[in-house]
Amino acid sequence: MERRNGETQWDVMQRQIMEEFRSKPDRWLQQRQIRRCLHPRQEEQTLEYWEMIQQDEWLMQEILPKIGDPPIGTPLLHRQFSPTGLHSPLTLQHAYYLPMMKEYFGFNLWENPDIDYFLEIGGGYGNFARIMRTLGSNFPEHVICDLPGIQEIQKTYLAKYDNIKYTLLNERSITPRNKQNPFMMATHSINEMPMRDRRKVPYRSYKYMFIIHNEKFDGVDNFGYFNDLREELKNEYNIEHWRDETYRKSWNWIAIKK
Repeated sequence: MERRNGETQWDVMQRQIMEEFRSKPDRWLQQRQIRRCLHPRQEEQTLEYWEMIQQDEWLMQEILPKIGDPPIGTPLLHRQFSPTGLHSPLTLQHAYYLPMMKEYFGFNLWENPDIDYFLEIGGGYGNFARIMRTLGSNFPEHVICDLPGIQEIQKTYLAKYDNIKYTLLNERSITPRNKQNPFMMATHSINEMPMRDRRKVPYRSYKYMFIIHNEKFDGVDNFGYFNDLREELKNEYNIEHWRDETYRKSWNWIAIKK
């Protein structure tokens, strides 16, 4: 598809994704653009994640048996990388994040009752939200901020969960009110926004931030953007920013308010 006047790259991809989702209601996770943007096969990268996961007894014994993919949308399942054959590449990627979050924040996100507001900027088709709920999370407010078409997919995938709110991107809708320990997660999402939209993200409203970004997207220097953000917030937050050892195309950006 070609861009229409004023469209971003994601506007075009969203139109393609919605055509696939609506035309293939039973196999939408297998469709070309959805695989590319939301549910990638990434076989070599999945093998890297799996090699790391195998070394973590906690993940292998306590987490993976609980978070196998449901059949909704017919997910890609990598039996060669999973002891049960029930995990998609994306689920293994999300599992890989969990020990990192525990190490840097000092808690398991779904077990911490002090997290009173959890925001996902760019929730994909809802897989990480599903994992959180499957592991027992009960955030007083769980909000997913995304494009309207992608939210249609999320609401389908997460239909059985009744306490998740969906919102579009504007500063007011994603600013927590009267919260002590709000947590923001944005994995490969803010880094794909045009600069005009990034200005709507209220970083200082969050105590914890877990962000993963690539180097460049649609002509934007993401490494420079997040490095500058670190400099801007360094007196208010303890921030770690480093290239991921397993997925060398991405950087991890983790912040905790002082």
